[in-house]
Amino acid sequence: LGTPTCPLPPGVERAICKEMKKGSNALITCKSEYAFGEMGLPGKVPSNATVEYEVTLADWNAVHDVAKDGGIIVKCLGQLDTYGPLCDDAAKVTLTVEGKVMPNGPVFLGPAEKSITVGDGEMPDGFERGLEKIKKGQHAIITCKPQYAYGEAGNAELGVPANADVQFVLTVTEVTPTYQLQLNDKLSAAERRKEQGNDMFKAAELERALAKYDKAFKLIQYEQGEGEEGDKVKDMKCTLHLNKAAICDKQGRLEDSIEQCTKALELRPHSVKALFRRGKAFSTMGKLDEALSDLKAAQNQEPGNASVKNQIAIVRQKQKKQDDKDKTVFGKMFAKPGSFTPKDEPKKEAPKEEAPKDEAEEEAHDDAEGTKADEDVVELDDNTKMS
Repeated sequence: LGTPTCPLPPGVERAICKEMKKGSNALITCKSEYAFGEMGLPGKVPSNATVEYEVTLADWNAVHDVAKDGGIIVKCLGQLDTYGPLCDDAAKVTLTVEGKVMPNGPVFLGPAEKSITVGDGEMPDGFERGLEKIKKGQHAIITCKPQYAYGEAGNAELGVPANADVQFVLTVTEVTPTYQLQLNDKLSAAERRKEQGNDMFKAAELERALAKYDKAFKLIQYEQGEGEEGDKVKDMKCTLHLNKAAICDKQGRLEDSIEQCTKALELRPHSVKALFRRGKAFSTMGKLDEALSDLKAAQNQEPGNASVKNQIAIVRQKQKKQDDKDKTVFGKMFAKPGSFTPKDEPKKEAPKEEAPKDEAEEEAHDDAEGTKADEDVVELDDNTKMS
């Protein structure tokens, strides 16, 4: 249903999807605009005809295009009559699985029983993402393109050739869903996804990194915890907001970066990293007063931080240029008629000042110091120096 190759008219498809249940019978009547229209169906249905379909819905298979590019296709075989928990991210799942190279083999995995934590990376990315669409007790087929399976290199140990499409046939037997996990298990899972996101960030896979940070955050979004555990929850949330802000910076989404930094500061008001990154974003947007406020607050926390000091100098230089421009504009507006400056009057030279480093020089400086304070995903607490 819902594909160009489906022989049923759109009205019948809609009726089946919205009104029918497994095992039910129906008589579906469609006017021509919901059936075959003016064209009809040559040799079978005349133009502008109303049609009737007698339908018995014996069963159906749900098909999911997980990556929206045809790279991960999940076909759930049949529908369960009772509710079964989904294999959501971080769920602990027991299943039987067989993997084969498409289209005709060989079989490189199983059939075997496995116990995995969804999203931990034990199985290929496409398999674990597809697994999130499957319920306990369900049979399914997951088909993955190479980029979501074993890639350009393949897997010689398993016998998967390079650039191979693969298919997994599986049955989920047990699921411990995420909402049943203890807080320490959720924190461990969030830490794992944060590390995966950091690796993807370093590899410049920004969208995948952002997806991992989002999944890590969802695991603990509504958790508070108490005592030391509560501090761990707060620190993890703060770090994830800052890591997402770093990605927004890379993508030029400065307002989103500011929003993430603000959320981090709600958790840790004295976070130097959050103040520095938000201040720099404000500076880039031309909001110089806000930028200076954040950077001064960061400097109050770490007076010797060279990256913060350099950024303050950059903001002050921008303010001076803006002030000089404003003076010129307003000077012309309010100048007396006929007033002029003699052409031969020598201009007074401004005192020479050491120009602050521009942003590119600052980044190079940070790299030399091994900090990359304004670019990399860096996990800082309030006591961590940035340079």
